[in-house]
Amino acid sequence: KHSGGLELVGPPGKVVIKANWKAPAENFVGDAYHVGWTHASSLRSGESIFSSLAGNAALPPEGAGLQMTSKYGSGIGVLWDVYSGVHSADLVPELMAFGGAKQERLNKEIGDVRARIYRSHLNCTVFPNNSMLTCSGVFKVWNPIDANTTEVWTYAIVEKDMPEDLKRRLADSVQRTFGPAGFWE
Repeated sequence: KHSGGLELVGPPGKVVIKANWKAPAENFVGDAYHVGWTHASSLRSGESIFSSLAGNAALPPEGAGLQMTSKYGSGIGVLWDVYSGVHSADLVPELMAFGGAKQERLNKEIGDVRARIYRSHLNCTVFPNNSMLTCSGVFKVWNPIDANTTEVWTYAIVEKDMPEDLKRRLADSVQRTFGPAGFWE
């Protein structure tokens, strides 16, 4: 009700990988710890607000987020106050302006504590095979083919009330960053 809802923008980017579907699904639950090492070259070259984390040269401060998991395989991580961190510098100002205006409204409607979640980066998996990075705009479906082969579908997940041009540009950025040939993948 308050946020306007989310929608997937496709068609999805599709790629077949040699991996058991559970490995990437589980990685999204505890996503934050690996960013500095696994994505170091992307952090150094992509003009991200996370660039200082490349190689874990600078670690996030204590209390920067939290992780939760369920005994059923689902889980979520929250990195506070980093609304549009992985996108290129030309897209970030518009995303920040859109998110900032919405957060002001949400602060009034649902309170500061709950509204803070809106402007934070959520990495999560809904078991068995749906994963997302909310503020990165990434939604993945892990389709098992056999024990060691998975077809990955990558959609953009956008806010329904976002301007159409911003939705399109965010969807393009998602495929550049996290699609089959994305520089974060």
